[in-house]
Amino acid sequence: VPYKLSALPSHVFFGCTSLTSVTLPDTVTYISDRCFSECISLTDITLPDELRSIDSFAFENCKSLEKINTPSELTNINNGAFSGCESLKEIRLPRSVVHIGYDAFKDCDNLTVYGKPNTSAYYYAKRNDIPFKVEVENPEAATVSIAAAVVIWLLVAAVVAIFCVKGAKKAGNADSGNKSGGNA
Repeated sequence: VPYKLSALPSHVFFGCTSLTSVTLPDTVTYISDRCFSECISLTDITLPDELRSIDSFAFENCKSLEKINTPSELTNINNGAFSGCESLKEIRLPRSVVHIGYDAFKDCDNLTVYGKPNTSAYYYAKRNDIPFKVEVENPEAATVSIAAAVVIWLLVAAVVAIFCVKGAKKAGNADSGNKSGGNA
């Protein structure tokens, strides 16, 4: 794909049955209708960070496509954009997506949508009975946070245990002192 292209024309790769992988340049902001339709061997597509809109039926019947990571600034996925992508298992949709068209994921029976609650992606998935999973923004940070919380909890528990033991010893010493003091 030419480097300075900002929009992929309609039908430009339509029916390219041997096309297996595509990397689009960062200059592409718009994928036109039926751009990759019927590319039945397409398994991998790298969408540019600057992409804002995927037009109607752009990836229709890309039967081998399994996973799509959408850019963080994507706003529109139009009607039928991924319809018939029967191998599509997951798509990550950012908060920036404000429009998902009718039947955008029709016949994507194995699909799970990943995103944030109370977003267009969330409501689209719920309305169309598509499994939805909340995506953690930074999984590594979440793992570190959980590990840090466990360490802090263990430290607090250890400090509490130390004070409890010291408190019990003081109470024991006070009791033994009172007993001996009471006998004198």
